[in-house]
Amino acid sequence: MLENKKRTVLIADDEQLICELLKKIIDWDELGLCLIGEQYNGKELYNAIIEKRPDIVITDISMPQMDGIELIGKIRTEGIPCHFVIVSGYRQFEYAHNALKYDVEDYILKPVDAGELNGALKKLISKITDMENQVEGKPEAGEDKRLLKRFFLNNGIQELKQKNLTLAEIEKEYGIWFQEGLFQILHVKSDIMEQTQDYVDNSTSIQNKISVTFQDMFQDICACILEDQGFDMIKIGINYPAENENQIYNKIKEYFEHIQNFADLFKGYQLTIGVGNAYDSPACFAMSEKEARAAIGSRVVLGCDKVIYWRNLEQPHNFLTEGETKELLRSLEKSFELLETEKFKEQIKAVFRHAREHFSSEALSELLTAILELFLQTQERLFSVSLNEDFIRKQYIYGIQSAVNLRALQEAVIRPISDAIEKQAALVEQQNRKPVRLAFVYVEENYAKQIHLEDVAAYVDLNPVYFSNVFKKETGENFTDYLTNYRMKIAKELLRGTNDSICEISEKTGYQDTRYFSKLFKKCVGIKPSEYRKIYG
Repeated sequence: MLENKKRTVLIADDEQLICELLKKIIDWDELGLCLIGEQYNGKELYNAIIEKRPDIVITDISMPQMDGIELIGKIRTEGIPCHFVIVSGYRQFEYAHNALKYDVEDYILKPVDAGELNGALKKLISKITDMENQVEGKPEAGEDKRLLKRFFLNNGIQELKQKNLTLAEIEKEYGIWFQEGLFQILHVKSDIMEQTQDYVDNSTSIQNKISVTFQDMFQDICACILEDQGFDMIKIGINYPAENENQIYNKIKEYFEHIQNFADLFKGYQLTIGVGNAYDSPACFAMSEKEARAAIGSRVVLGCDKVIYWRNLEQPHNFLTEGETKELLRSLEKSFELLETEKFKEQIKAVFRHAREHFSSEALSELLTAILELFLQTQERLFSVSLNEDFIRKQYIYGIQSAVNLRALQEAVIRPISDAIEKQAALVEQQNRKPVRLAFVYVEENYAKQIHLEDVAAYVDLNPVYFSNVFKKETGENFTDYLTNYRMKIAKELLRGTNDSICEISEKTGYQDTRYFSKLFKKCVGIKPSEYRKIYG
């Protein structure tokens, strides 16, 4: 019992036998609970709550005169402090999500399991006590510890890769206690096929249920449980004695079956658990986390509603060679530079055609991340009008994480970048027409060679005089000045970052006459190349 104070309880069900059953299976004395009444219809229950102000109400949803959902909504609207536990035979989505909308503490299905009901009540009493402590100004140590574990799971495990710390040193530095044994990461991913506003509103309650169930089932066989709960993903780290490994394996299967029963309450709701390998050192937490994430990613080909163990997956480390990857990124960069949406789409579709034959969750994830970063870097480098990088990044990442098959994953990659390219094209249309963009690319690729205005005009398929006018209008400078300034920028980079001679730098920037290069450099920069190197090299 957590407190000497007795918590008061009302029980309600339209079947008297159910009320009798509930009275028998609840551990009243052990939990410190006191029954103050039982009702058999919604109106009686409402009046009893108004009169007796119970701490906890255990009620069915289907009640005569006023159903449970209507009653809870009325109590919440009137601001009466009361905690509800639903006991119901209804599995249908509308009952569950309506109950969650009013922030009920738990939704337990009939036939009622005594252990599940008493476990829910025990946690509820602890929550009520914590809330009272907060009001009285008492420190809530449990919440502090939870936040500490969450911080460690998101940051500490990455730092441990570079640190060779003992368990005692980890406890001293991070405040997390581990024991000798195994260290492992799991991801619990929620996917909803028909995402409604009610689901969005109630996602926290759903995730809480999944989280609490894990704590209940694993706390006795784990030395430490770390957790970070998100909107549709719960990341869990566990440390346990090595001799418990088989028990953990079986418990994960049991846990999945348990939370599946809860997921069945929601239309189109699917759960997947990704399990990384277990290692004998906390320094390997990060490796297990990477494996768990890749296991979840594999559901796009294996399907949802299952437990996916990384150790059981046979996937190639890479599905493109290093050379193929570099060539793909070069080709994509050109599409980004020229704002070619259709070409970009075809390139991504080609990637996914290959992925269907040579799927590797980890390698594909790394490639998709590289594509996003390449796009954002290209936009920042070339275009003066910037897009909302944070919005694009969040849209892209969320789309990838939410995709449940390869087709959806392909669309999640194409849509945000295509939309951004088209928006960028509209923004820069008046400042940077395609011939000028092509000229930029031409200079970037050929600045070390002899370049004449006529060569670039031919490359962009325009009359030299017309191209010169367009370039000046769009950039504000003559093409010859742009070329010179670009070459001087490269020359400064070489002077700062290499030991190349002035002669070699002259040749690398397109000038065969070193004396002319030096004279031009001084004119543009204000000092000689040798002096520049002394100052900045």
